[in-house]
Amino acid sequence: MTTNRYEILQNVDTTLKGINGTPGGYQLLVRSTSVYRVLKKHGDISPDEMPALCWFPAPQQQTPVNHPFGQIRKQLDIVVIGHVAEDDDAEKGRLLSAIESDVRRALMTDPRRGGWAISTEESAGESTDEGVPDREAYTGGGPGVEGAASIVLTFRVTYYPND
Repeated sequence: MTTNRYEILQNVDTTLKGINGTPGGYQLLVRSTSVYRVLKKHGDISPDEMPALCWFPAPQQQTPVNHPFGQIRKQLDIVVIGHVAEDDDAEKGRLLSAIESDVRRALMTDPRRGGWAISTEESAGESTDEGVPDREAYTGGGPGVEGAASIVLTFRVTYYPND
């Protein structure tokens, strides 16, 4: 038997891989091979694969919420990081805004995650490094990608555990 949490994570993966450009009403085409279920930095992703999305359950999980009649609700935070590589600052900003819009639209189209969740909501405002002049210093050094920038979005999924 699979758990609701597992099914929710599968749904998020499938949903993000469905950001397929204009046919789906999205601004960007994110190839399904450019959606990663682990944290990756710019240096880990070829510029040819961008825009790319990395997503994962946040390591700090929320405390279960007890409700009357013994019902427990759990909350699962999902972090989505969008990476772009673009030298033109205006185009970089447009791409990051498109990622923000497309990810929000994709995840909020079905807030019940295929019936496995009670709700999905954006739980934190976006953050981005697009205006950081020295990305290498900002990211702690190491390999980077010229013209790279990221946006981070966090969503909270509330669900009934079945384990």
